[in-house]
Amino acid sequence: MLSFKKLKNEDFNFLFNNEYRLLSAPILMFFGLSLVFAFIDVKLQQVIIYKSYDLYTITTNYINFISYSLLLWYIYIEYRNHKRVIPEE
Repeated sequence: MLSFKKLKNEDFNFLFNNEYRLLSAPILMFFGLSLVFAFIDVKLQQVIIYKSYDLYTITTNYINFISYSLLLWYIYIEYRNHKRVIPEE
């Protein structure tokens, strides 16, 4: 809801904000994994997409990569920002 409100007000800088990365990472993971687990049919999860990779493997790998990359990016930026504030001894 917050994303739609910011986009409606044309606040595009919010999308590049560090807090937005922290908020969007678990939502992306939830959405991506719900695409696979939403279907009751287990055979759908085992559909071969590319060579020996099934739908479940491809979806979880990409969603985990994107979500954890956003979280690590958030941690790195916070570390970099706080490193400048704290004086070295």
